Amino acid sequence: MLSTLPRYAEGATPSAALDDITLTLTLAGGANPLGPPQTAKLTAVEVTLDICKSRPSAGVDPSVIATPDKVNLGRNLLSQDAANHFDRAKLIIQPAKPAAFKGTLTLTAKNAHVTAFKDEKPKAGEAAALPFAIVANTIPASGAALWAQGAAPSADLRDSGFVLAIKDLEPEADKVTATSVQLTLAICQTRTKAAVDPTPLSANDKVKVGRFVHEQDAKNHHGRATLIVRQVKPKKFDGTVVLRSLPAAHTESPTSARPLARPRSPHPVRSTSRSPRTRTSGSSCRASRRAPGCATPDPFCTSRRIRRRTRIRS
Repeated sequence: MLSTLPRYAEGATPSAALDDITLTLTLAGGANPLGPPQTAKLTAVEVTLDICKSRPSAGVDPSVIATPDKVNLGRNLLSQDAANHFDRAKLIIQPAKPAAFKGTLTLTAKNAHVTAFKDEKPKAGEAAALPFAIVANTIPASGAALWAQGAAPSADLRDSGFVLAIKDLEPEADKVTATSVQLTLAICQTRTKAAVDPTPLSANDKVKVGRFVHEQDAKNHHGRATLIVRQVKPKKFDGTVVLRSLPAAHTESPTSARPLARPRSPHPVRSTSRSPRTRTSGSSCRASRRAPGCATPDPFCTSRRIRRRTRIRS
């Protein structure tokens, strides 16, 4: 005679209340009945972790990625840079069902490629919010929100993400998949000598300090600043990277937008940074401090210099 007969149960729909499911084991037949039927109470619990797309515009709530896509396709997160100017993605721990469930939900990152914070915008000295724990019946109707970003570039597509667990009950109650994508646009200082490669500005300076470039004249004799689009990580990333000027009215290039020919990802990464500021300064060049013909950018030349910041959109 078998000492145990394993059977496995799963929830089909969430319970309306605690312990509203009853399982009954009844022994029937035989010459020696072993006792009355045995019962057990169960609760079918539903917990949901959502991740959102980018905001369509400032102040507009981002839409949630559909359940199959949040796992099978995942969300691309930009690997944050030193200037902390990439946007974060909204994570939402939805209210549990049934509402009376008091278990503790714990949110963790799958690995070190991603992390999450309590605030949407980076703040000085802030610490990552993970692991994040919350009692289920304290989650507000709108959900508990955290903000996700890439911490280090992924080694492969969809190799990271976030996992929502029910403490002491279910280690993976729900999850979302993510790829941490590293996009880097560099802008360089003026060449110090002819044929010598210019030095790129630091990750912090290219955003917070910016680069002065000459407003080009009719004879095109002012020097140009070198822009470098670095190799994307992970190498298998199949999104389309587009380089464009911001604002378009103040800068130009031989082609207004130069896409790198790659198939578009179902959920392309998108970084919407603060609007760049444009400044012009002052008077004409002083002849005593200007190179003949002003053919080479001169640090003392203040003839309609434009300060602009570089941005990545993808």
